[in-house]
Amino acid sequence: MAMYDEIVPVPTENIHKSKRQGCAYVYYIKGREYSPVRKCNIYDKVMIGRLIDDETMHPNDNYYEIFGRPEDRLEEADPNQSDSQKIGGVAVVYALLESLGLREKLELVFGEKTANLIIDLAVYFCLSGSTVMQYYPTWAYEHPILSESAVSDSTISRFLKHHVSDEDIYSFFKQWNADRDTQETLYVNGDSTNMNTEAVGVELAEMGYAKDDKTKPQVNFALASTQKDNMPLFYDLYSGSYNDMSEFHYMIRMASEFGYKNLGFILDRGYFTKEILDQIDAEKYQVIIMLKDNNLCVKEMIQEHGAELKESFTEYIPEHNAYGMTKRAKLFKSSRNTYSVHLYYSDQKAEIERNHLVTILQKYQKELDHGIEMGNLKVEEAKRYARYFDIELSKKDNETVVGYSQNKKNIKLAYAECGFFAIATSEDLSAEEALKIYRDRDAVEKLFESMKSGMDCSKFRVYSDESLKTKAFLVFVATILRSQIYQGLKRVRGTDKKNFTVPAALHELEKVIAIRQTDGDFVRTRKLTAIQKKILSGFDITDKDLTKLVKEI
Repeated sequence: MAMYDEIVPVPTENIHKSKRQGCAYVYYIKGREYSPVRKCNIYDKVMIGRLIDDETMHPNDNYYEIFGRPEDRLEEADPNQSDSQKIGGVAVVYALLESLGLREKLELVFGEKTANLIIDLAVYFCLSGSTVMQYYPTWAYEHPILSESAVSDSTISRFLKHHVSDEDIYSFFKQWNADRDTQETLYVNGDSTNMNTEAVGVELAEMGYAKDDKTKPQVNFALASTQKDNMPLFYDLYSGSYNDMSEFHYMIRMASEFGYKNLGFILDRGYFTKEILDQIDAEKYQVIIMLKDNNLCVKEMIQEHGAELKESFTEYIPEHNAYGMTKRAKLFKSSRNTYSVHLYYSDQKAEIERNHLVTILQKYQKELDHGIEMGNLKVEEAKRYARYFDIELSKKDNETVVGYSQNKKNIKLAYAECGFFAIATSEDLSAEEALKIYRDRDAVEKLFESMKSGMDCSKFRVYSDESLKTKAFLVFVATILRSQIYQGLKRVRGTDKKNFTVPAALHELEKVIAIRQTDGDFVRTRKLTAIQKKILSGFDITDKDLTKLVKEI
């Protein structure tokens, strides 16, 4: 008897299962009669289908004769929930909510109902790759959510404006960071990015130090995250007219308020100022910072040790394909403290920088030639060429550039400095240790990339400061989840980076689907693929965990 492709639940009563020729079949027991001859029950049974797993089966005609056709058992459709639910990505996020204690901490601050909506929206941001609220109801229709039903985009708009205060956010930060103090130095990545907005009602948005679109007002988003596991700790929104260095002072104060005593910061060269380093020292924090190329200490080290470093195999760091050495020195003449200054040389970096230098020199020469030919190149405009070219001015006005020659000394020096870079640390780390810690900080760049590309946050799309602050908080919660998805995938991906990026893995998990059956319950339609099992294993999620989630839909 032919089997149908429909998947139905295995009946719970009067069922017998039997294996035959490698397949498991389900029989329905219509009745039984005791045989005095055989001294046992004789069953009147009929096969009703082939078993898929313990809970589902493919039916045949006998099944439909006994239990009826699907069209006879149809229930009224649920307007709030699709009969097909995508459960793979949600299962991962719910496992993270549990392991991180994130849901509990949100409920302590916001209460259960508001916390559920915050989580639902953050999960939507994280899994869908979008922060556009008008798409949320459609997404929630096809995915399990914690709220009783999916709210409309107009309800979300009111929620953004009225339900999350600055005090609530600060209280959550205290809860979130309460258990993270440590006796060892906790190195934190400190960095920021900017999001554009043209909304008139967003007063935080101002023209400023844009990293992306310099023509539009922006709001800056500064994020602190751990170096070890890339865990977001807290953030701050500040006006686009403030630069990163001004904001950093406030981030240090926040870290202190949240109980971080043995704290260190990993900073890029944009934060390299005497003022910032003095404040970090005053707070007794540690620091690992990339030094600017024009720092006098760096230049002196290159002149004194550069040639030796290039040839010193004993200073080679194989993991990073670079040579490194360390000496204790002051970063500024007027500094009170000394730092471990680690000087590095990379052949690969040198080749790239030398090619770039040649390109720049050729470009500058063309621009100089053109300006001189046109007769309109003035000394003020020519200052940008002064490092590599000596400028000749007109004797008539002493303003117009009429000629130039290469400054061979500076060009030779710039060429010789290619491939070098330096990192300073307040602790006595080796050159290898310092480089490893610093290069691991690219995780915070991945977080910003995830926020702006993976969650479409390059623009906030809100029209008031209140909505902006709430949406930024939702993005922060989503970033916690997405960063830990990255960490879970890193555990299992091995050399297969193609299938284990966050977007690729989430796309694969969207294929894990549960279907509403004729009795109203949901069941999974297919067994997990090998790659789905491997992805889920990164979060210790098993088939039983998925079955439990399906039963709770």
